[in-house]
Amino acid sequence: LALAENARKLIEVISGKPEQISRRPDGGNETVATLLVQGRALSYAEHHVAAQEAFARVRNFLEANTVNWRETAAFLAVDNEIRGGNVRKAVKLIEDLELAEPETKYHRGMRHVFRVWRANAIGNEELARAYATDARHFSGAESHPAITAQLAACQGQFALMRGNLAEAFAHLSRAAEIGQAFSNPTLLRCEADLVEVLVRLGRHREAAQALWHLESRAVGLRSPWLMMAVARSRAMLADGEQSLQLFSDALAGKNPQESLLERARTLLCYSERLGAFGRLRSARDGLLRAKVMFDEAGAHAWAQHVDSLLLDERVEPAGAPGNPAILMLADHERVLARMVARGMRNKEIAATLYVSVRTVEVRLTAIYRKLGVESRAQLTALATGKEAAQAKEQFVLPVL
Repeated sequence: LALAENARKLIEVISGKPEQISRRPDGGNETVATLLVQGRALSYAEHHVAAQEAFARVRNFLEANTVNWRETAAFLAVDNEIRGGNVRKAVKLIEDLELAEPETKYHRGMRHVFRVWRANAIGNEELARAYATDARHFSGAESHPAITAQLAACQGQFALMRGNLAEAFAHLSRAAEIGQAFSNPTLLRCEADLVEVLVRLGRHREAAQALWHLESRAVGLRSPWLMMAVARSRAMLADGEQSLQLFSDALAGKNPQESLLERARTLLCYSERLGAFGRLRSARDGLLRAKVMFDEAGAHAWAQHVDSLLLDERVEPAGAPGNPAILMLADHERVLARMVARGMRNKEIAATLYVSVRTVEVRLTAIYRKLGVESRAQLTALATGKEAAQAKEQFVLPVL
């Protein structure tokens, strides 16, 4: 009866209609199967510490007939830590698995996903691609759709982090397509990444559609991960001061079950947006705080990415304007004027600032009127002044 009851709860959680699930085992007499099912339900319900305890208890069963259960618990424990954003713990558990069972006969699809995920998480892109090649056998048309979708979602997220937007879009689109069969968007967790990559590609209409679809599937779900992911997506898609306010709102509260990794990702996106609107000191401070969070979670690849943003100065350092008249402009207007001076087209500027081309045109008209110029050439001459050489440097789009 206990096993049946926990199985029912697991089905409810997977379907996106979780009941109140006890975070503690019911007593000391649970069977190994009951503990395993209970741990999985707790993991999906985002009670990751309680799930960790349940899987640890399964691994402490030493009877010969529990070998397969213990191995399954080891794999589910890895997935639990990944879901919780505990990158350091997940990497360690995967390494322990590789040492203990280098060639398992079971859960081979999950093992390939974990190998790809770990290689990406530690920042070894070459190893990740090698493992992804090995995993192709488990991501074909005849393979288990859940494994195929998980692999695509994993590759898409890290491609997005590295700024490989076309690759990220291909993987995440595939994951999202397969994920339509899952009623609960917290299982696969790819749609918020798809919204982000579409925004970064300047495909705002498609991003809005993807966000609408995610929000419609999120109705009634009580998921701290989903709340942060949706809030970040809304802020990414919004324009101007509204975008900054939405980012601020997303980061204002703190849920005890909230993933530190997701919070750091949201702060990273916020910092990039601040930089795009000329608030350079706040942007740099945000990047430094995001790096601390990534380091705390053990997310080395993400921390390295923040380092690259800081070292490459993609959050542009403030410099003296080429002409004193430029001081008449607000910070975000000076950023726009410098982009024009670099020769960027309106479409490129719109993609960089995460706004529509029409918004860029309206803002440029206001700048022309304020400075008394009539063309891009006149604005360029005014904006560059003595810093003409600097204007010829290549501008690097801020990417995640």
